[in-house]
Amino acid sequence: MQKQIFCKLLYILMMTLWTVSMVDIIIKNEKPGSILHGTEDQLLFLECILDGVNTGETIIWIRNGEIVSEGRHGYALYSFIPTKKDHLSEFSCEMHDTLKGNIKEKVITLDIKYKPMIDFNLTEESFFIKGETKTLCCSSDSNPSSATMWLKNLKVAEVVHYKTNVCLTLMNISDSDSGKYSCLAENEVGFSEQEINLNVLYPPVFVEEHKIIQFGKLGEHMKIKVIAHTISSIECCHIEGENRRQKPPDIEIIHKNTTPLVPDTDITTKELEITFSFTVLQTSDFQKYKITVCNHDGNSSCIVELKPMKTEFETPHALDFDVNLLSLLTIILLVAVMVFVFLTRKRNTRHNASRVTEGITEFADGFPIPLNHAPEKDMRNVKRGGETSYSHVWC
Repeated sequence: MQKQIFCKLLYILMMTLWTVSMVDIIIKNEKPGSILHGTEDQLLFLECILDGVNTGETIIWIRNGEIVSEGRHGYALYSFIPTKKDHLSEFSCEMHDTLKGNIKEKVITLDIKYKPMIDFNLTEESFFIKGETKTLCCSSDSNPSSATMWLKNLKVAEVVHYKTNVCLTLMNISDSDSGKYSCLAENEVGFSEQEINLNVLYPPVFVEEHKIIQFGKLGEHMKIKVIAHTISSIECCHIEGENRRQKPPDIEIIHKNTTPLVPDTDITTKELEITFSFTVLQTSDFQKYKITVCNHDGNSSCIVELKPMKTEFETPHALDFDVNLLSLLTIILLVAVMVFVFLTRKRNTRHNASRVTEGITEFADGFPIPLNHAPEKDMRNVKRGGETSYSHVWC
């Protein structure tokens, strides 16, 4: 009898072990390759199911050696909101027997989709020297791959590339390269944007507002003024004349205003008025001067000539030419008028002489008198019967 009972118990045990060995673990939504897909910031469910006889044993979810969820009756559930860091992490579902240890397990790998993460090879505020060549690189970490592009001041500076690293090369950097540069990356999950401000540093720039030739009066106070633009602070400023004047004039630098170099950024340029004051102008002060201004990034120079003012307002060369031309035309016109008057008077004189000659000829025809007596005679007109006769009265 005892032998029969023992045999039945042994049979039950053997059947149980055989049944357990036939149990299969199923993970819901598992893809080929033991992959489970998810998306960052969206709730993800990990469901482990025993496909077979329900033995009532414990089923657990394990991550990095730690139990994160526990279930019974052939079912275990673990839910959480994944992030980029959970991508490619592993979870293990185990059917656990407290007496015999682990009986069966299955491991899955998470494939988490996440929007691009952007990184630059430069700091957010970068300074370049004028004339340099620099490369801006934007790297994008995303799953799946993202389309990446460069923008400068909201305009496309580099076409779209489906790769993790997109670089923009700036050659022979100039003032126009200053601005706000943005890197945009986008995939099916979302998009990311990151900006850097690029400042191009250059020496001071003289503007055309100042006059190359300036005028002053001998013995009076005089100021030479020039205008310059700069990004960084002025570090030196001096003036040098052709004759190497021993006592330099007083120098004053006035900050006129600040202008944004690039809209919607902190990049600005300063407008400076630089004044060189002469207390009393001397003859030796009238010459050409080389004005040099420098900052941290270099120096610039301009030439200004100081001339004596002969009149209240110095007549520009162009105006002198116009006045001389007008004077010449006036003289030519006057000469032409004088010649015309002279010729007219000469012609009138000849005409009058011709008329006198004709009158004398007519008189001689009516009264033939010797020419040598004509000056001694007085001619009078006498009217006789309606006719005009000539009588001669001797003095």
